[in-house]
Amino acid sequence: MKPFGGLSQMLWLVARRERGWIGWTTITFAVMYLATATQMSTLAPSAADRFNLQKSLSLAPAMTMLLGRFGHPETVASTVAWRIGLFMAAALAVLAALTVVRHTRAEEDAGRLELLAAGRLGRGSNLAAAVLAALAPVLVVSAASSAALVGRGASASQLAANFVALRLPALVAIAVAALAAQAVASARAAKAVAISIVLIAYALRGLSDVRGLETLTQINPFGWYVAVDPFGDINIWPAVLSAAIFGVLACVAFVLDSRRDLGAGLFAVGAGRPHARFLTGPGTLVTRLGWRTLVGWQVVMVLMG
Repeated sequence: MKPFGGLSQMLWLVARRERGWIGWTTITFAVMYLATATQMSTLAPSAADRFNLQKSLSLAPAMTMLLGRFGHPETVASTVAWRIGLFMAAALAVLAALTVVRHTRAEEDAGRLELLAAGRLGRGSNLAAAVLAALAPVLVVSAASSAALVGRGASASQLAANFVALRLPALVAIAVAALAAQAVASARAAKAVAISIVLIAYALRGLSDVRGLETLTQINPFGWYVAVDPFGDINIWPAVLSAAIFGVLACVAFVLDSRRDLGAGLFAVGAGRPHARFLTGPGTLVTRLGWRTLVGWQVVMVLMG
């Protein structure tokens, strides 16, 4: 059987399931950019207003931590890209990672992939379809978000560079999620690994901007987003580096997918304790299952505050 046998059928199936998500996500991102552009045009209509905004915000480390450095206040488009660009890139990366897990490890957990694999489906077809299903909305959403900045003072080359920069974190997140789906034995764990890596990368980028730790920026997908500098001296090398990292991690994921047992992971699940001392009722069960999520959100809130 061919490794990618039945890929076209899998792509059709995934496209049918994802068409609504792609459409609504594209509309949401475009509306966010349009609304922010309208807001910035009202609050800071002139270049002088935007330069004054830059001076005041340079004294607020919390804003730098969350939004990055405000380096180009020349146009409304560059101001919008600073105001929501990193947030949108992070959201797109998380959504792309969840898409990969949803069509790989989650399908194994539900038993549907085993049913499909019993036919003419090649071993690598499902993972390939999942990666392509995540790439397609990333490209569409990035293009729509950049197109929403047309007429806001940006040139065509700047909008093209913004399109490239916006998809870099998502590109790495897709490969990380594909690798996580092979490494762990449940969809829940794969989602936790992928999202945690995205959030840690975002936090490290903020720390590097506040503390001036350039090394953290150079090894960080969100640092590469900033390094493209769409509204300044455009640098295409971060995009090349991101594509290379994506290729390496995706290849490793495909190798692991071809060699592991269906339903298993690279790391085996432990048997656990024979008796649960603290599971005395529904409340302790909910606490046991959700404490990691609760602690994670508390850490995020502390960092944002």
